[in-house]
Amino acid sequence: MKAEVLRLCEAVRTAGGRAMLVGNGIFSPTVRIPLSAIASVLVVIGLLANKQWAWVLAIVSSGLILAIDLGWWWSGEPRYGSMLINSVAVFYLNQRDVRTALRGMVPTS
Repeated sequence: MKAEVLRLCEAVRTAGGRAMLVGNGIFSPTVRIPLSAIASVLVVIGLLANKQWAWVLAIVSSGLILAIDLGWWWSGEPRYGSMLINSVAVFYLNQRDVRTALRGMVPTS
């Protein structure tokens, strides 16, 4: 498993930071970065409006980023700042008060 992750990271590195399997379509950096920025802003607006879908997207995206960060750590190039920020985000989003507020329910003691 570790060898496969290292091979994938090396393939991405040798492709100039772009995965060779993805190509220059919708997953190119010029498309992906603005789309992820727009999605992030929508999630923030949704969280401020107490929408449950925003909580789901926030927790899923933090989990995916943590998984990617784990791959970077495993390949010997850790992203400690990203790991810290997303770990704090996951712990905050999983608090009972936050989950209850986004469901529209009154918290119970």
